[in-house]
Amino acid sequence: MTKKLERKIQGKWIAGVCSGLGEYFQINSNIIRALFVFLSLLFSGLPIIIYIVLAVVLPQKQKQIPFNPPSSPRYPESSTGQNFSSKPITLIDVNNGSERELSKLPGLTSLQIRQLIEAREMRGGFNTVEEMGEVLGLKPHILVQIRPVAQFLTMRNRPSSEQPGRRLDV
Repeated sequence: MTKKLERKIQGKWIAGVCSGLGEYFQINSNIIRALFVFLSLLFSGLPIIIYIVLAVVLPQKQKQIPFNPPSSPRYPESSTGQNFSSKPITLIDVNNGSERELSKLPGLTSLQIRQLIEAREMRGGFNTVEEMGEVLGLKPHILVQIRPVAQFLTMRNRPSSEQPGRRLDV
């Protein structure tokens, strides 16, 4: 594998030039930073111009994400109905769950859970994950996390006097 001179994302202070130079030459990047400061004082700021040019010219090092294949499928059941995961999946009823139960939904903050409860009371419940995500403004990766564990049963225990919408006195 050949070494490439690149700006480094991790451990950067300004643009990652010194971190990239340190990694390329296998020197502590703090030594290179100190050398840049010393040379800037000695040569009236010329190294600062060189730093800026390097920040523009050098490509940014791409973050390498290790591939770890999932141990279980993304969704709880296969097309044949077999459950491949070792532990049972507990479905969470979004339309009837308490705040404590809804806190088990992955990727939601406590504020989003309270907004979810308010929105479901106003709307009379949700039908799909997408509908819930649209109302709460959730990002697609959060919906992917929620989809396997959420279920949307009809709302129970709603008195007829609490129907959503306006009340009109005639």
